[in-house]
Amino acid sequence: MSRERTFTKEEKLNILREASENRVTATIEKHGIYPETFYSWRKKFQEMGEEGLRHRGTPARIKRIRELEKENLL
Repeated sequence: MSRERTFTKEEKLNILREASENRVTATIEKHGIYPETFYSWRKKFQEMGEEGLRHRGTPARIKRIRELEKENLL
């Protein structure tokens, strides 16, 4: 049975830093990460900071959170 590798928030931050200093392709190959996963982490980090890397919400949950944030702005 194959088990999905999970990364801690700190590991994700280190991988994002490493990719910014080196090539993204080389970094994701080194760590065995799919490009979609890397770019998802980067987007979450840009939008929500370190908290975004801790967040393991589903797309539906993220959408709901954004809707609630918009309501709060009104």
